[in-house]
Amino acid sequence: AIACTASLAGAQALDQRALPSEVADEVVRVFNAAETQRIDGRYEVEAGRDVRRDLAVLNGPLVIAGRVIGRIVAVNATVELLDGSTVDGDILVVGGAVVGRDRGTVTGSIRTYSAPMGYERQGDRIARRDRRGDDE
Repeated sequence: AIACTASLAGAQALDQRALPSEVADEVVRVFNAAETQRIDGRYEVEAGRDVRRDLAVLNGPLVIAGRVIGRIVAVNATVELLDGSTVDGDILVVGGAVVGRDRGTVTGSIRTYSAPMGYERQGDRIARRDRRGDDE
C-alpha cells in the first residue's frame, strides 16, 4: 500500500510499509559515501545553524531547527522538523517517520518506509544484514 500526498514546498511524500531492496541499497550507498556526515543516536541541527552536507543518522532521532543543505537518510530513526527548519534536499527515512512536516520547509522529496532496516556496523560504515554472498 502506497500513499502519495503533496508535502511542503511542492515536495512529494511517499509512505510505504515494505522496504524495497533498491531502497536499502540506496541507504547503504548514501550512508557510506565519503562526503556524508554519519551520526549514531540523537542529533540536533540548532536554529541558526546551516549543515552543508548529507546527513545519515542511525537510531536517531534527528531534530532539525536550523537548515540542512543536502540529503538526509535516517535508519531506524525519526526526523523531527521544528518551527522554521529548512531541508534543501531529499529526506529518506527507513524504520521511522518524519514529524512536523507542517512546521518546516522541505524542498525535495520525503520518503518514509515504516519497516526497519537490518544492518551491520563495519567501523563507521554499514552493510545490509539481509544481504549474504554479495561481493564487497
